[in-house]
Amino acid sequence: MPEMVSVDNKHGIILIESSDLVGTDDLSKSLETVLKIAQNTGYTKVLVDTSKLVLLPSLLHLHIFGEELSKKTKGFKHAVVVSEDSPKSLEHIETAAINRGTHIQIFSSRTDALKWLSL
Repeated sequence: MPEMVSVDNKHGIILIESSDLVGTDDLSKSLETVLKIAQNTGYTKVLVDTSKLVLLPSLLHLHIFGEELSKKTKGFKHAVVVSEDSPKSLEHIETAAINRGTHIQIFSSRTDALKWLSL
């Protein structure tokens, strides 16, 4: 499974760990899981760890996902952890989502991402 969604009660966040190849269906399923968890827990902070990710969908599909993310997660805060090997197209999700009012930022370390989410 390319994305695992879980709850981190210690930090009060929803955690998504991405690995291998992530497709558009995977992104949509993870988003729906996040929304269900948020409804059950009240958590609106999401940490997405993409440091083990190999490949994402095309830029067009990422743009569409950025639009979907911004519509469905108004008021959420998203931190995305990347590695030097992470696909550069992740920045496209950040740009598309920010342009639509989503609070999202990319980080090179999980520690920095957690710190930002706690602000």
